[in-house]
Amino acid sequence: KKQVHNSKLYSFIDDWYGTPYKYSGCTKSGVDCSCFTNMCYEKVYGRKIARSANDLFTACDKISLSEAKEGDLVFFKIGGNKITHVGIFLKKGCG
Repeated sequence: KKQVHNSKLYSFIDDWYGTPYKYSGCTKSGVDCSCFTNMCYEKVYGRKIARSANDLFTACDKISLSEAKEGDLVFFKIGGNKITHVGIFLKKGCG
């Protein structure tokens, strides 16, 4: 079992758990991936970051998945060649 290093991160995630996806949403009635990530980084890390998944990807330093640590951003290309989704890495072996 891996140890949780940032309880503030997990508390934020727990608070939003079960919120439905809504494109361009930014409330508990519906939120999209980039708004969730943006709010999380502001509340947990005190950092303002870009609003869109693609803008976030462009602004980030690239690392391999094997180097990812709790709180790093992970990006996805869904149905094309452009970044369309962002998530927050928690720990290895969750799948």
